[in-house]
Amino acid sequence: MNELIRQHLIRLATWSIACIFFSLIPIIFKKGGKGVLQSFLYMNAAWCLVNIIVVAFAWNAPTPQTAEFREFMKLMEGMNMGYMAVGIALAVPKLSSAKLCGAGWSVALQGAALYCFDKYLFAQVASLNN
Repeated sequence: MNELIRQHLIRLATWSIACIFFSLIPIIFKKGGKGVLQSFLYMNAAWCLVNIIVVAFAWNAPTPQTAEFREFMKLMEGMNMGYMAVGIALAVPKLSSAKLCGAGWSVALQGAALYCFDKYLFAQVASLNN
């Protein structure tokens, strides 16, 4: 299972580095616009920086027991769905400012990506026990 977790962390790090790169390039070259797009780019870069920190701390963490890990993955699934719901709620333009709207789309995107990554890992771990 340790190898599956490492592969998961590599996927998360790769996604995060790509998102940081594609978020910072427009900001650095002043092509990030204003309002929704600018807020999306900044939130995306910040969220992915946190992902990189999580990967760094998790890389050498002890391998959890399968039962504990399944419970943790269920919690993460709920949190990821919560990120998507909060992001979409923030992105409703009539209810929020342009900055919140952009940040909301970023949170929804990151929540969806984490949901997909975690579901894939969960399926891999489940297949170990079959």
